[in-house]
This record gives sequence, C-alpha cells and structure tokens, in this order.
Amino acid sequence: MAVLNVEDVCVGMIVENDIQNQAGAIMLKAGQPLTERHIELLETWGISSLEIVEEKKKISIEEAPLHTKEKLDYIFQDNARKYPIMKMFFDLRLEKEAAAGFPAMKKDCLSEVERPNIDFKAINWNDDIFPEIPEIVSKLQKVMADERSTSRDIANVIELSPSLTTKILRLANSPFYGFYSKIETVSRAITVIGTKEVSEIAIGLSVFENFKKIKTEGIDIKSFFQHCLYCGVLSRAIAKNKGVKDTERFFIYGLIHKLGRLLVFSCFPELARYLIAETYNKDKLLSQVEQKIGIDHAKLLGELAQKWSFSPTLIDNVSHYLRPGLAKSPVEASIIHFSDVITHALGVGESGDVKVPPLSSLAVSVLSLDKNILSVIMEQTSCQFEPLMKVFFE
Repeated sequence: MAVLNVEDVCVGMIVENDIQNQAGAIMLKAGQPLTERHIELLETWGISSLEIVEEKKKISIEEAPLHTKEKLDYIFQDNARKYPIMKMFFDLRLEKEAAAGFPAMKKDCLSEVERPNIDFKAINWNDDIFPEIPEIVSKLQKVMADERSTSRDIANVIELSPSLTTKILRLANSPFYGFYSKIETVSRAITVIGTKEVSEIAIGLSVFENFKKIKTEGIDIKSFFQHCLYCGVLSRAIAKNKGVKDTERFFIYGLIHKLGRLLVFSCFPELARYLIAETYNKDKLLSQVEQKIGIDHAKLLGELAQKWSFSPTLIDNVSHYLRPGLAKSPVEASIIHFSDVITHALGVGESGDVKVPPLSSLAVSVLSLDKNILSVIMEQTSCQFEPLMKVFFE
C-alpha cells in the first residue's frame, strides 16, 4: 500500500480503501480503478491524499523456469509475435504463472478415440436437440414485447423466481455497477439500471443458470462458466470504452457465447471424447476440429437463439464471434471475439482449448485498443470479476 497526494495519482490506479466524502458517504469503493472523472472530483469530496494498491514487481520471461517458457510459447503460438498488443497479455499470464508457483502444463496424450458416425446434416436440431425456452425467459419476452408493460410488470415476472431475484440484486450491489447505496428491490434495480438492461440481464442469467445444470464430459462446468463470465465482464468493459450503445447486452453476449459447444458435448458424449482427444493429440484448436466434422458451435447457438426469439442483433453477434468480419456489425462481433481470445490468453477458466485462439486482424484494427486503454479496461474487469464469481457460484 502507498499513500499518495491527490496531485500524484494517475488514471488506472487502484484505491486500497473506500473513499468517503466529508459527510461520510462512500463515493468510491475499495478495489476500483481511478478514472479521470474520479481524479477531478477528489478535491470536491474533500480528499487530499489516498491509499493506493502498490503494483507487484513484474517478472520477465528470462527469469521464468524453462518449462514455463515452453508452456507459454505453446499456448500463445504466433499470437504474441504477430500482434504487439498480445505481449501485454503474455506478460499478464506470466505473472499469473509466477503467482501460482510456475505449474507445469497439463497436456496429456489421450487414447485415440474413433470418430462417431454421426450425420449432422440429417439432424433436426430444432426439434430433436435444442432445449425448450426456459419458462421465465418466455414470460419476460412477452412482457417486454408489450408496449403497455411497465417496469413493475417486468419486476413481477423476475420475482416469480426467487433465485433469479437474488442474483439480480446481488449483481446490482456488486462492484459490477458500483452504486453507493444498497439496492434492495428489483423495482429499484430497474429504476437505477434501466428497464431494458435489467430485462436483458435477467434473460441472460436465466439461460446461464439453465445451462449450468447440463452434465457433460470433457469440460469442467464451473471452469467453463468462469471463462464465459470473465468474457462477459471484459466484453462489457470494452464496449463501454468504445462508446457502443446498450453495453449491458455485451455482458450477456460474452456470458453465453460458448453455450453451443456445451450443447454439443452434452448431447453427443462420444463425440465430445473424440473432439477432446483430437484437440490434445493433434495440437489443434477445438473449434478447428469441430469445423472439420461439420460443427460450428457459434452458429448452433445462433440457431438456438433464433428458436427462442432472441433479438437479431444477439443472434448475429454470437453466430459470428469466431469470424467477426461476417457479422453485420464487425465492431460488435469483434468485441466478443477479442474478449474470448484474451480470456483464453489469461487462462481464466477453460472451454476445451489449451492454445490461445488466433486473434483476428480485423478485430485488432476496428477496436484499436492501445496498451494504456487496455490497462484500465483490464483493471476494471479484474475488480468486477471476483465479486461476480460469488454472485454466480455461491
């Protein structure tokens, strides 16, 4: 911890303790990164100095054990060399490896698995595979589609589910939003966050919870959803930085972007074993092996979202996050794509891949995020992610 005068603090620094104004009201919670606006307001709040979280000593790759160098070279492949911005995430991953004691890579050679004889073109996914829409999601969609509906009508539907109500309130009171006063009712959450935003979050959480019940082989469910959750938080932070409208929807996009893969794994366990074995034994990305046998988990999710009458924008973005150039809005699809790649690079959770997927040159170009901007975004994401883990998994 370091104590700095107000004139010495910089954007992106993390506050050690809650910042209170002269009346004792909390103006900025501990763990939050400082923004330009915060720094402008510090004197107004009567703050002359504040405690800042000290940066950890950074380690260089030259100081790391040989097995860690080989591990990171294997995981990152050409990403770190092709795109200078990836060097930042290479270094962050190195710090994580150091904090964990430089663990060796768990890359087992799996027994060969015969490819299942499945004719995917003959499968009627809509009727035979896709699950029915969760009841509460259907009710929320009907209320949202009715122009006469009020925020109270939305709250009434959400409150039909005690678990969803609890998660909405815990989310609203988390650093994800950083409100100063406690939000105790769904109606109040709708008032301060927005009717559309809370409705979309409620739908996303319901879908997320529904898929958490799925049993599957080859993927640890909790770790899988850690990956999705971090991707959602990061997507929202990037969207905010880019000034994109309705940023809450990007949290949902990131949260659900990999659910098509979970659906395939749960419905075809023999295929799941084959895909995982091919990925490990042939040094392939899981999406490459999927596509080789005629599966695109992103498009499958898009088709499920279409069956469930989700918005055309959501359908288009989640369908094309692997190839953002094919989306109607390459910028929006690139946000999900970039967030997914970075989540892999940082090793947050897992979705079946050992290697970091290749970063799209289009995404790098259209997002145009420099190191300074990304540093602030990553600090924000880190501060919000850990508390959200408790919201989603406790």
